[in-house]
Amino acid sequence: MTFVARTHARRPLFTTAAGKALLASVPDEEMYRLLELAGAEQAGDVRQFLAELPQIRSRRLAFNRGVTFKDAFAVATPLLASDGSPIAAITAAVDPAEADRLDDLGEELKKAVAVLGARYGLNHA
Repeated sequence: MTFVARTHARRPLFTTAAGKALLASVPDEEMYRLLELAGAEQAGDVRQFLAELPQIRSRRLAFNRGVTFKDAFAVATPLLASDGSPIAAITAAVDPAEADRLDDLGEELKKAVAVLGARYGLNHA
């Protein structure tokens, strides 16, 4: 895997696992305001995110299954402040050979966030 943060590459929130987890964690008014910033060429990606939104919110897991890079698969869960606002998204990424582990990795991420939440008085629900 390549650490792409060094390239300062920008990705739309609604396509990355971490971005989806964060976007799904803000109030609807803010989420829709941010989605409206997308260009017409991104309408399909926005629709896809909105289709995934109920599951992201119910499971507290967001996925990127080879969308940003065809050989990169990621899962993320939000870390929330005590008032429920998002602080960060915790992400795990794997190569295609391990893509079938994403659901299990996501559950492990949620456990890690629960430990962090308990330790620092954050909301993990």
